[in-house]
Amino acid sequence: MCLIFLIGLGYIFALYSILNPPVPKENLITSQPVTREPVSLTLTVTNPNDNSLVFNEDLLISGKASLGSIVIISSEDDDTIVNPKQDGTFSLTYKLNQGVNKLTIASIDESGNIKQENRMIYYSKEKI
Repeated sequence: MCLIFLIGLGYIFALYSILNPPVPKENLITSQPVTREPVSLTLTVTNPNDNSLVFNEDLLISGKASLGSIVIISSEDDDTIVNPKQDGTFSLTYKLNQGVNKLTIASIDESGNIKQENRMIYYSKEKI
């Protein structure tokens, strides 16, 4: 019984070897990252600075992005789309929640490439 099992296993191995020949090393495909940050896509957030403490719930977010891109400002509560002007500048007045506000400002070009900056803004109604 054991002999029949070993013969069957040898047959399966031989059949597998015939149907799946080894791939030569020169035909192997090396993998590299599919996406990388494009050199031409730019995003500079000029306001606000990271880790800012503010006492006004209306925050001016401004900066400059690549021409032809859109800017998305994301928080834990919502996302806002801003279309930069002809010179690439953008600005938006954003309503903050009391406490910590985690903002992500992202620029997305027509090809779907993304460049982003994060800002942590602390809003307090009481001046310290």
